[in-house]
Amino acid sequence: MKNMKKSIKLFTILLAAGILLAVIIFLSRNAPQNQPTKQEKLKIAYFKEMVGAPYFVAKESGIFEKNDLDVELIEVEAKQVLNELITGRADITIGVSWPSIIGMEIENPGLLKGFGSGGETIDGEVVEGILAREDSDMKNLMDLKGKTIAGDNARNNLALEMVFKKIGLNPSEDVKIIEIGKDIIGQALATKQVDAIFVLQPSLTVIKKMGVKILDTNIRAKNIIDPYWSGVLGVTTAKFASENNGAIEKLFSALDEAVKYIRANPGKAKLISSEYTSLPEDIASKAGIYFFASPKEYIDFEKAQIVVSSFVEAGILKESVDVKNVFLLP
Repeated sequence: MKNMKKSIKLFTILLAAGILLAVIIFLSRNAPQNQPTKQEKLKIAYFKEMVGAPYFVAKESGIFEKNDLDVELIEVEAKQVLNELITGRADITIGVSWPSIIGMEIENPGLLKGFGSGGETIDGEVVEGILAREDSDMKNLMDLKGKTIAGDNARNNLALEMVFKKIGLNPSEDVKIIEIGKDIIGQALATKQVDAIFVLQPSLTVIKKMGVKILDTNIRAKNIIDPYWSGVLGVTTAKFASENNGAIEKLFSALDEAVKYIRANPGKAKLISSEYTSLPEDIASKAGIYFFASPKEYIDFEKAQIVVSSFVEAGILKESVDVKNVFLLP
């Protein structure tokens, strides 16, 4: 009798085990299989300037691929980059200045969306500066009183006016500010057509090799606002963003990683970027790089608005726009 009970008990255990095993096999065969993550294709327009560093780094270091992005970088002229978006030849562009994207917002409200930002900080790498000849007796910005200084575009000359007002010089009486093209501004200094020049990178590094001295650097961050946001990190169309949320999320993650890479490895980032610009390695390695804020990082829109409002007051932009409305936020 005892043997029969043991046999029944053993049979019951084996039966239960068999049923459990069958259930496990059934569930494993019918469970949804892990599908490979979809790789999003993006066409990104760029021009040959270091402002595209986060994209160049993400492409060359495998960050795009790591974030399931198949990115094609398309080289265009700087003045045509936003047109690539509008015509649909590109999905994304690298960063542009405030007048470019805000000007487009004024003409076509809601068409484009910017994300992230770039600019200069007081303690960051040298992005811009005022240069004088080596034999000049000037030592600081106050010594520019009664002198002539040149910038290479209206935006930079506006910054000069704001800086001079801040340090106590009247830009219409104490200093003569003129505009000279980027290609010849260094020569104008060397031939004594002007006493000083205000230039951004990489012009600053190139002209510095001609034998000049630096009166001051990152003057916009020091005297106007810190950080001095110069524009956006990237641009897309509102339509593309709304129809491709997954691709945008992956792009934001990739750019966030690329920006952190640049902060940790600025030297490597500059060399990588030199492959996409017209700069030789010796210039690229020495030129200061912008301080970038990724699309996932906090941007003080009040500070950005101050910069944009200055363009409105100077007539560079014909009307004011709420900067935050132009942004595509994560």
